[in-house]
Amino acid sequence: MRAKAYLVQESNGVWYAKYLNAENQWTKRSLQTRKKAVARIKFGEFLTELNKAEARRVEPIKFGGARDQYLRWVEANKARSWYIKQRQYFESTITPFFDDASYVSSITSRKIEAYAELRKKVVRGTTVNKELAALRKFCRKLVEWRYLPFNPTSNVVDLPDDSQPRVRYLSFQEYEQLLRNAEEMKTLPHFSLGLHFRFLTEYIMLGCNTGLRPTELLHLEGRDVDLPGKRLRVRRKPELGFHPKGYHERDVPLNDHAFYAAASLLEQRAQASDFLFHHRDGSRVRNARESFDTLIKRALLDEVIPYTLRHTFGAWSIKAGIHPRALQKLMGHSTLAVTERYSH
Repeated sequence: MRAKAYLVQESNGVWYAKYLNAENQWTKRSLQTRKKAVARIKFGEFLTELNKAEARRVEPIKFGGARDQYLRWVEANKARSWYIKQRQYFESTITPFFDDASYVSSITSRKIEAYAELRKKVVRGTTVNKELAALRKFCRKLVEWRYLPFNPTSNVVDLPDDSQPRVRYLSFQEYEQLLRNAEEMKTLPHFSLGLHFRFLTEYIMLGCNTGLRPTELLHLEGRDVDLPGKRLRVRRKPELGFHPKGYHERDVPLNDHAFYAAASLLEQRAQASDFLFHHRDGSRVRNARESFDTLIKRALLDEVIPYTLRHTFGAWSIKAGIHPRALQKLMGHSTLAVTERYSH
């Protein structure tokens, strides 16, 4: 049976494909053009897609049920932190808009665009884009599970990036100052007793000279360091519940400062520990923030957090002439746009 659909131009000049959905209700999908010739081509492609979908048996399911099933899948297959974030998106904004009781077949590109327009009135475009990304993954899985004939988010365009974040990074003078202060802190009684993070010097040197994220630094093990090859490996560690952002493993070269820090950590490593950053009993350091913040206060620096070390690597690398594409790979960025922040 062929799908029922026809081409229509709305009052705003945009062409739409109007069609009967799985519940036998008329709905429409934007073709994202005001040109009739282009619309006809896109409509033909849409009809082909729709007829293929018609040949598949799509099981009707309500939004609430589909969402719950999807979040259970995310919890079982993705990192805990990612699951929590997806759940927050659905609970706080997505579900109230799309309605638990409605069928997922009512999710159209126009409805998603309306959602984005509504959210843009109260939050930044970059925040809306994160929510749209959550919807895209959700709808992609619904197509895979045959709850949707096609992905209604495929024609939805992200909003312009309006965040324009100010990237704080260290000058070389601030870097040297931090290293001096870190060495001085080692002589303080509570540090010598092991009550605080003992590896601030190496932590700063590695962070500023490899660009690793704070969590990546604290998950480093001896096997990740190749001193003869002057590089280290950022790898997945499912046994620790850890993976690099985006699940992308990468190799990072060690310059002289990073090499010194890595060699120092290997030399100081407890016999019973695999971790470079560890407590005296060999257990992994899970959070260096308290000691780091104490150091920053002693150094009288403003707006410096552990992530500033990663930003410092990015900014220094661009100033040194490293191509943004190469830097994107080194830092494990998902898109070049993220890397290009350091060019401004």
